[in-house]
Amino acid sequence: MVRVSNLIITFLNCVTLAVSLVAIGFSIWLRFEGSATLCQKVFQKPLLILGISLLIVSVLGLIGSCCRSMWFNAENWEEIKSCLVDTKYCQRLPTEKGADFYKYSLSATQSSCCKPPSYCGLEFHNATYWTMPKAGPAVPDNDCKIWSNVQTELCFNCQSCKTAFLDKIKKDWKKLSLINFGLFFVVLIVYCVGCCALRNNRSKGYHRHKPYP
Repeated sequence: MVRVSNLIITFLNCVTLAVSLVAIGFSIWLRFEGSATLCQKVFQKPLLILGISLLIVSVLGLIGSCCRSMWFNAENWEEIKSCLVDTKYCQRLPTEKGADFYKYSLSATQSSCCKPPSYCGLEFHNATYWTMPKAGPAVPDNDCKIWSNVQTELCFNCQSCKTAFLDKIKKDWKKLSLINFGLFFVVLIVYCVGCCALRNNRSKGYHRHKPYP
């Protein structure tokens, strides 16, 4: 099902990529076409800007749909974890103590990567420092054992962290796809209006210069 979805998104991105190239080409043609009227050239810059925008988004969409499954794997997770550490991602958590800490709504990635899973039953000291009860974790889950108070480790190696990070990437690419389709329809409308204006002006010009019998 995931492969079919990726194929559909890849195909649609290819279509929008082709449309962007057509829009850019038509815009360039309007720029250098000597017979184009001032009215027709009004569409040149908007069409060029929209075409370039759609081109960029389409390329990003293709990269995402084709490469995201290959990019996100155990060979790459160490690099991702390194980025999370370098950007001090978990230092953005609230510093309140005790019950006040739980009043804040953490993102799924923060909750999964910066603190141990809640079901582990670890004892809270601060946002990124938790201790294991003497009786051990509340449930026999590997993520409970993987958690570390070392600030460069935390729960970055937890399966819950990797899953939350992948879900975030998927959501981001879905948003990018929506932007892509929105730009596609805008370019399509501008392109159609430009073509209609060009055809109408040529038609009027033909009748204006038509010799009388």
